[in-house]
Amino acid sequence: MRVEAINLYPVKATKGVPVSQAQVELSGLRHDRRWAVVDLYGKRLNATHHDSLLAVTATPDEAGNLMLFAEGREPQPVPVPVSGQMIPINVSRLSHAVDAGDGAAAWFSE
Repeated sequence: MRVEAINLYPVKATKGVPVSQAQVELSGLRHDRRWAVVDLYGKRLNATHHDSLLAVTATPDEAGNLMLFAEGREPQPVPVPVSGQMIPINVSRLSHAVDAGDGAAAWFSE
């Protein structure tokens, strides 16, 4: 078996970020699918029903903070939320997550 390429998807359903190497952690590849966009009811948005997510590239820094990019849009920094509001979600095995804040919500809502 041979690995041809590695892509990280820091935010579920957004465009992949090609990397030359990736660190494997207990929860998977570091920085891969650690974030999700959810609606007001905590349901994760997917690219099947929200294909505009595929135009978004999320680039993580070493600490896990994100910079969101999309053509024709100003980049949006999103720091790792450490003390934000806990919101109920319906994502995999998680029942709650920390809200990333109004800046990220407004950017994805445009």
